[in-house]
Amino acid sequence: MSGKPAPGSLRKLPDIGWRESFALMLLVVPAFWIGLYPKPVLRLLEPQAQVIVQKQSEMAHAVELDGAKFAQRTATPLAD
Repeated sequence: MSGKPAPGSLRKLPDIGWRESFALMLLVVPAFWIGLYPKPVLRLLEPQAQVIVQKQSEMAHAVELDGAKFAQRTATPLAD
């Protein structure tokens, strides 16, 4: 891992084979296509994203209400 490779050791490494090329293309081609034309993928993801956004906004609203209730319960009147 560190240092120079032994002389001639890199010559023993085979080139990429057809299986590796095929596996690489199965990953590269869809990634490239999604980069060029993302609308179909985004259209599939949009309904679930809306559900997540709705739940997050409901949780944020509940936390705000809970915080207000907590502030009212712990508030003590100031002594004159």
